[in-house]
Formats: sequence, structure tokens, C-alpha cells
Amino acid sequence: MEMLAISKIGDRALNKIARYNPNLIANLSKEAYDLYIIRKQICEYIFSLVTTQGMTLDNIKKNLQEEINKVKVLSKNANSEEERVFLNLKIEELGDYL
Repeated sequence: MEMLAISKIGDRALNKIARYNPNLIANLSKEAYDLYIIRKQICEYIFSLVTTQGMTLDNIKKNLQEEINKVKVLSKNANSEEERVFLNLKIEELGDYL
């Protein structure tokens, strides 16, 4: 049952990226492109977690929470408002998987 839940998390991450048409990515607005980049990074991160042998659902949640905490610290120390917005988007996207 746990393997099914882990694979669903991986599928969810891949589906978010699959919605983007590769031919149209260059035509996205700045904000949409930033969101695409964030989702792609998170997809790669989550995919590496779910493909790790022996990974449990609790370990995935723990790793995601640690990543959120790291990004929150970076957001507090961000130099510009644009960087802070980018990092807050990343926190929201990571939070969707918890």
C-alpha cells in the first residue's frame, strides 16, 4: 500500500510537468516560466526521492519538510523582492506534496 502511495506522489510530480507543451515553454510569461522552472526542479527532486530504494512515505514527508524549511530560511535572507516571491512559490509547490 505504501509503495502505491509513493508511486502516486511521483506520478503527480511528473503530471505537473507533462502539462507543459515543450514547444511553447519559450513563449511563457516571466511568471509562468518561473513557475515552470520551480515545478521542474521539484519534479526532479521528488522523482529522486521516490526512486530511492527503501524510501518510505514518512521519509518523503520528512525530506519535503526539511526542504521547505531550507527554502524558508533562504526566503528570509533574500536580497530582492523578486527572489523572495520565487522562493515563496517554491514553498507553496513543495507544500502541495505534503
